[in-house]
Amino acid sequence: MKISGKSWRSIWLEPDGWSAGVIDQTRLPHEFATLRLTDITAVENAIRNMAVRGAPLIGATA
Repeated sequence: MKISGKSWRSIWLEPDGWSAGVIDQTRLPHEFATLRLTDITAVENAIRNMAVRGAPLIGATA
């Protein structure tokens, strides 16, 4: 996905090397926001709240 000329992946490793970043799917298409998933609770909440959607992305996130 390209936003303001920058390419974004669905999920990426954050620069700290320990957390994952994802596009918050609940805010699309009207707003673009990202989430930093730092622990299993954050991952669980992102999946439950549908911030992460689609089987491939859920699998990669989990």
